[in-house]
Amino acid sequence: SEGRGPPKLAIAYLSGYGEGPRAAREIARALTEASPVPVVGLTTGGAGFTEAGLVERGVAGAVLYDVEDVRIGFARGTPGTMDAAARAAARAISTGGQGAHHVIVLGDGLGDDGAVMAEAARASLPAEWKLFGGLAGDDWRFRETFVLHEGALHRGAALLVHFTDAAPAGLS
Repeated sequence: SEGRGPPKLAIAYLSGYGEGPRAAREIARALTEASPVPVVGLTTGGAGFTEAGLVERGVAGAVLYDVEDVRIGFARGTPGTMDAAARAAARAISTGGQGAHHVIVLGDGLGDDGAVMAEAARASLPAEWKLFGGLAGDDWRFRETFVLHEGALHRGAALLVHFTDAAPAGLS
């Protein structure tokens, strides 16, 4: 698009995969193969949305252009070990750099405790970094939820996705 640099990161919400995880895996693989940049994301609990409206079946997402220093920390664990895994992933992405730092936390909604992940990330990252995120869902079936990383869907995992921007973002 005019005035933008090249894309740097794609974020995908896989919505309404009622056909099962196999369909979500095929979508994840196709997105990753088609993208020239890293693709991260998660399965949703029923729908995603964009400014164009609700996406009940398919993919809602965003492509980030004018960001720098994209780093992705991958944490895998069980409810008893996710704290240590999330802290290690946070330390791996927490090197300095210029600009405003942002971290998106995406977690497996059934395999992880979101409060544990959020606290582990907050405790391990510099206090001035902006942190936001959420947990994956599975259309209210409570069977399987996934995060998307490197073309595969992962259970019992979380992603800490770092990027910098020239200006601080206001998040609430």
